[in-house]
Amino acid sequence: MASENTENAYDPANDPHAVPRNESTVQHILNTVENESAQLDAVCEARGWQRIDVEQRDILDAYLAGTISLEDTAERLAAPIDESYTSADAGYQYWDMEMTARACRPQCTPDEVTKYWGEPVAMCEPDPALQHAVSTEGGLWGLWFGLMHAARKLPWEGEESGQLVKLVRLVQTLKARPNPPLPEGSPPALLNNWVWGSGALWSDLTLLGPAARESWNDAPGGTMGFTAVEVKAWERQNAYVAHLTAIGTADFLLYGIWAMRDALEGGIARMREMRRTPEMKAMQLEVTLGIIVVWLSISGEEMYRRSFETVEAVENVDSGVLNAWRAWGEISDVRWSYWKKRLAKFARDEKVSALARSHAVRAGEKIQRLEEANEEMRWSHGY
Repeated sequence: MASENTENAYDPANDPHAVPRNESTVQHILNTVENESAQLDAVCEARGWQRIDVEQRDILDAYLAGTISLEDTAERLAAPIDESYTSADAGYQYWDMEMTARACRPQCTPDEVTKYWGEPVAMCEPDPALQHAVSTEGGLWGLWFGLMHAARKLPWEGEESGQLVKLVRLVQTLKARPNPPLPEGSPPALLNNWVWGSGALWSDLTLLGPAARESWNDAPGGTMGFTAVEVKAWERQNAYVAHLTAIGTADFLLYGIWAMRDALEGGIARMREMRRTPEMKAMQLEVTLGIIVVWLSISGEEMYRRSFETVEAVENVDSGVLNAWRAWGEISDVRWSYWKKRLAKFARDEKVSALARSHAVRAGEKIQRLEEANEEMRWSHGY
């Protein structure tokens, strides 16, 4: 019998998708650093998660510790961004966007030039140091990443969950803050920049959505590992945006749908393109079922309400419907019912871990309570 060719055999240890970055360094951190908050900061650095602005982190820590007020915290975090916004990054963005406009004008019609870029403006190149010294966009990325990282340290349920709610109130306060004036004489080219385009820096929570999406790469099985500290951080990160969704400050319900899709509609099982090992998929399922519990606990009523907004005339869910759902960021009556059936299946499936079954049971119970508590809502939609 010919010997097996192992030259191209798959080795999970050499797969960056199977072994999170710097796993040995992370294990050393967890074995030597006692404080959980400090552990998470060090793990963040080791894994290469989105970088945290130290000054902003210190302000958030002081706020959560109760040493500075909500209003003072919002002012300290927002005032530097307001200043750079109204000054167009100390004037640097006037020049930068004019350079972009010069590259685009030759390819546009006269009407498009007037609408999007404006007439050419003569100007001298500013000090290149301004590009990095003053940055509205950089300040916003740092702010939203910092809030997300702070949320990873705060329990999402039980008596200690008030700290996470306190963080959510800070986002509400920032959203209610008056929008700073646009830079003086803002040319069309500057208003093409995604930071200045809406003119509603705070009321739109500018860049919160993109920052959250970037942070979703920092998930177990992505740039996060499956250590207890990282799994808790992931749950809390989801709880933070679920709270923002539940109170209408921002809408991240799609992220809850993603968790449902991955665990209940076969998303994790289809991870062959990332060459997940069976053990990895089992851990991923366990974690994701836990995330479903988070979403149903905090934003479940909103999820249930939206399930009535789209009614599908489908009696039996087949693969065609599932494939349509995977590209669909909405909830329907049929999809909600399918989720409930799948949770019931996992709750009694001896092939998954005890913790996965426990999460499925808990999620199923939450769905049951949601349906019982909102029976009037169901009747009003003809159910």
